[in-house]
Amino acid sequence: MINVSRTILCWLLLGSLSFGQGGSAIVEPTARNCIKRYEAYANTQGTETVDISKVPAKVTAQKSNVYLGMFYSCMFDQIYDVEVSELGEILNFKRLHPTSISELQDKPKWSREEAVARAWSFAEAVLETLPSNIGQPTVEYESRRVFGGKFTAGVWQVSWKRVDGQGYPFMIDGLDVYLSEAKGGTYVSANFTSKFNDKRFEPIKRDEALKLALAVAGNQTNGSIVNRLFGRSAVLNQTPISDGLFVIRPNSYLVDGSTGVSFGTEARLALGFSFQCTRRAAGSSGGVIIWIDAENGGCIGGDSF
Repeated sequence: MINVSRTILCWLLLGSLSFGQGGSAIVEPTARNCIKRYEAYANTQGTETVDISKVPAKVTAQKSNVYLGMFYSCMFDQIYDVEVSELGEILNFKRLHPTSISELQDKPKWSREEAVARAWSFAEAVLETLPSNIGQPTVEYESRRVFGGKFTAGVWQVSWKRVDGQGYPFMIDGLDVYLSEAKGGTYVSANFTSKFNDKRFEPIKRDEALKLALAVAGNQTNGSIVNRLFGRSAVLNQTPISDGLFVIRPNSYLVDGSTGVSFGTEARLALGFSFQCTRRAAGSSGGVIIWIDAENGGCIGGDSF
């Protein structure tokens, strides 16, 4: 199932504040130019557009731990929302369509290849230029039955992860595109802002990294990360349920429980391990994720679930 919150909201918004007229003078023209490019694209696709030339823009500044600083949301009524970085880069474009209900069968109208091609041309129209340091696309499709045998119009999510020089994917950075089979392109998110020293080295072996991750997680002694997160009776399954190499910005979650990515910290290539944890008394379970620096073996953060 496509989950917008997973890819967009869980990392993004930490707060907002009013934005002065001076900044608005910079951000609004950038947003309007983006919308003009979208409209030119939409006209070639037969997609309905709305004239916003007389619609006032509502601009707010927002603080983000994804973009490592401030970005600015430029909203045009309930029609468009364009988010712009401090450098004038388009970060997010949203065409706010109402949900469309149709007689569609619960299967796609488009092939996977057609969805990828449409997503690429939509993103290219909105962003003008697309990055080259990306991997192969991942594709998801969703259409939900609502009532009376009808379905919501099919929605595609096509995502390209940013990759380093050795081809390892970034955990957060990348390009996400959403398209409705009824309404066309609706959303583009481009995040390539993580600072990263792209040097080549041989990552430490998986077995070595696993031992280091287990040492970080600790056993069932009082005060370990597992016990702090899940209680004294929590038991760690020492066989990871998943693991992999990816580039991530360090955080301090496993040290002090604070959420989010540390500001201004360079991303690192890491081996991430996900472990299941069970509460013996309650019988419920959760898990912990530990990131081990692939170059020097240090713990650079993690998460829980």
